[in-house]
Amino acid sequence: MDYKFSLKGGSFSSTDVVEYKGELLVRKKISFSEDREYGFYRWYGQYKKMLSMSKKYPELIPAPNNFKVDDKTYSYTIPYYKDFINAYEYLNGPSANVEKFANGLFKILLKFQENVQNVPGDWLKLYWNEEVSLRIDFAYRYFKDIFDGKPYHIDGRVVEISTKEKLVSVFNSEIPININLVDTHGNLTLENILYNPKEDKILFIDLYEENYFDVAVNDISQLQQSCKYFYEDRNIANCKEIDRNVVCNFKSSKNLYLFNDLLEIFIHRNFSKQDEKLIKLFAASQFYRMIPFKFHHSKVHAKYFFLLACKIMEDFRA
Repeated sequence: MDYKFSLKGGSFSSTDVVEYKGELLVRKKISFSEDREYGFYRWYGQYKKMLSMSKKYPELIPAPNNFKVDDKTYSYTIPYYKDFINAYEYLNGPSANVEKFANGLFKILLKFQENVQNVPGDWLKLYWNEEVSLRIDFAYRYFKDIFDGKPYHIDGRVVEISTKEKLVSVFNSEIPININLVDTHGNLTLENILYNPKEDKILFIDLYEENYFDVAVNDISQLQQSCKYFYEDRNIANCKEIDRNVVCNFKSSKNLYLFNDLLEIFIHRNFSKQDEKLIKLFAASQFYRMIPFKFHHSKVHAKYFFLLACKIMEDFRA
């Protein structure tokens, strides 16, 4: 495989465009000995889910190919779609047809919900315990100043810092008796959706087993992560802390606000009131669960996202 150029790769060792037998491919490569929690396990979960979901939705999800194991790395490839743009970049563009894109995406999400398996709601506790509670413990260990009882602020707004016990109590109080398992993406941020506006065609990439169980509310919360809480904008913005106030100087496009408005309508029409509460809880969880990974790259961003999660949780009272 001939290397051409690199792409943004998240937690992977490398995400490169390569040429193989005259075709451009995206190669996802990971070390099997370094950074396994945020590298190998995500890579494997992605490979496994894309393999199964591409068989079920071949027109939507590219199948992984060219699986390879060498002395230090694992890798696989998917096609390189040069005529597509990720949805975050598309919506930030000057000529985005937000309603057309949103309508196409929402049709896919409704199709995902056609195959339903009803399971006990307590299954959700596994996700909460593994992906959220342990991450909050991490914050308690490394951000001791946040928990000294004095006011802390995010972007100039005071934040209520809850104890872990209170957060767990709130989450458990909202868990339904039963919940439906459906088909999901698993990491449905706008950056993981590709769009060809000329053909009005959507593709899903970088599927993950991040939600432990396939529940629609988690996919929706990850969309909100992008368009309601502006994760991508906040993540690349300059972030600093001054006098117990963590500030992130970001600006979001009007198209993201419009897409969020359309998403809110979609949620109201297709989800119950109880589901809407779960969506908000899962939205907060997206920011709690990223804290250790962000801490490795930027401690101030990790603290900012922890405070943002706490701000979202202020709508709930145990």
